[in-house]
Amino acid sequence: MRHPRADAYLISCGGIRVVDIIERSEVELGRPVLTSNQALVWHCLRMMGIDREIRGFGRLLAGEIKR
Repeated sequence: MRHPRADAYLISCGGIRVVDIIERSEVELGRPVLTSNQALVWHCLRMMGIDREIRGFGRLLAGEIKR
């Protein structure tokens, strides 16, 4: 579901497996797709001092979304 004014899309349910469709969805929607689990992993990595690009799991973990 595309929305012309959306900056990003959020999939907030941690109970569904979406890791396999994050990148494809970002390409199709033309915007970042964030998930609650993905954001949790990103935050935990930053809290541990790990700040590197992780490819294959969307723009957030790839380091393509700036604060």
